[in-house]
Amino acid sequence: MGWALLGLLLGLGCQSIAGVEDVTFDPAGSDCEEYCSTVQEACEGSDVYEDESACRKACAAFPKHSKDSRANTLACRLKNAGFALDADDEIERAGSCEAAGPGGGEDCIDADSKTNCDGYCTLVWDACQSIKTTLGFGSQPECVQQCAALDVAEGGYRVATAKDSGDTLDCRLYYANAAFADPNNCESATMRPDPEGACAPSEKLNPPTCELYCRLVREACQGDLTIYEGDDDDDRQCLATCAVMSEDGVGLRADDKGTDTIGCRIKHAYYALTQNAVAHCPHIGPPGGQVCSAAEDSNCPQYCRLLAAGCAESFGEKFEDNEACIDACEKLPDANPADNAYSLKEARKLGDTMRCRIHQAVRALTTPDEAPLICPAAFGEASPCE
Repeated sequence: MGWALLGLLLGLGCQSIAGVEDVTFDPAGSDCEEYCSTVQEACEGSDVYEDESACRKACAAFPKHSKDSRANTLACRLKNAGFALDADDEIERAGSCEAAGPGGGEDCIDADSKTNCDGYCTLVWDACQSIKTTLGFGSQPECVQQCAALDVAEGGYRVATAKDSGDTLDCRLYYANAAFADPNNCESATMRPDPEGACAPSEKLNPPTCELYCRLVREACQGDLTIYEGDDDDDRQCLATCAVMSEDGVGLRADDKGTDTIGCRIKHAYYALTQNAVAHCPHIGPPGGQVCSAAEDSNCPQYCRLLAAGCAESFGEKFEDNEACIDACEKLPDANPADNAYSLKEARKLGDTMRCRIHQAVRALTTPDEAPLICPAAFGEASPCE
């Protein structure tokens, strides 16, 4: 075979050798031009992109593939932009527009991913190269996994509402797209909420909720650091505990050290998710770990609160008041927060410890029908807490 012929065959590549036509995309040229003109025309009222320039920059980051492809690709978004252009029904058009947008909606995402997470992670990973060490995740797959814990704004992704929606995935997605034009937007786009950033939690927009707390705990504290029982999306034990475990309830966002609130626990759950789970998971469980605690030198207020809620009838029989419970509790070997790195693994160990009692009180709270059988252990009077 002559060198000229060999060169020709190599140049033709798979298309010539295998007889398969490769479909490629040119983000700087016709493919992104077609995509952006279509999505802007079809979804003008939905504000999928701020402008043509924002669309072009996002388009260059999307994975390409054939035009029949689904998943997190430009091809899928182009297909949905066409659906939106042809849609007669407003609800159908809105769904197609979100799928055609930067996040990919529910259609242009990879298997088992949460709505818009694949697109968000693609954009923030590509646009924020300069601060990858502070993004809060080490890879795009890790980002997609963590993204599942984030809240979303009501009504689907819209530029007009996303950028002012506070502690949401929508806000982060908007600023990830905006970071292509201005890297300063990366701080707002990261998973970890910057208290000074545009996507910071807001008392008005994003008051702390048990639902967000429990999603963050589930994603951040796994394996030996697991705090609550329940598989996959089963947050019943966490939700039941959250409703009564905080001294100030779930309606206040108090983020400073020494505040026994759900807001404090949510803050440290984000730290556990994006920085150091070993260091921060102990801060977000029922005792508060000397950080989100009612008292800096005792876990007893949290334990007695859970005990009074889960074992109300027997609590009144055993203690004159809450202070009597706290006094009795102080005698436990791990009553001091410094000695109590709470986790499900530690709480399941045999012995009359704070961890064991708290876990049994949580179980009684979650399954009140079984409380008469569980509460003796929660008081330290039966196995496994005796």
